[in-house]
Amino acid sequence: MKLKNMLWAGCFFFVALSLFTACESYDEMPPRIEGSSTAKLVFPIYEMNSEERAIVDAIRDEYKQFE
Repeated sequence: MKLKNMLWAGCFFFVALSLFTACESYDEMPPRIEGSSTAKLVFPIYEMNSEERAIVDAIRDEYKQFE
């Protein structure tokens, strides 16, 4: 009985913790473009350098070996 109560308390604590630590504010959304019939999300463009591109290519080549 004590173990069951501890499990319930642990589950409740986990759910409460996950609810209160999700997002810090509503401003975490990407900016939207207004003025058209539908609002569109704008994502920042990030260009990789040669080292990062080499890592991605190595991962892609490794993945293709198992296809």
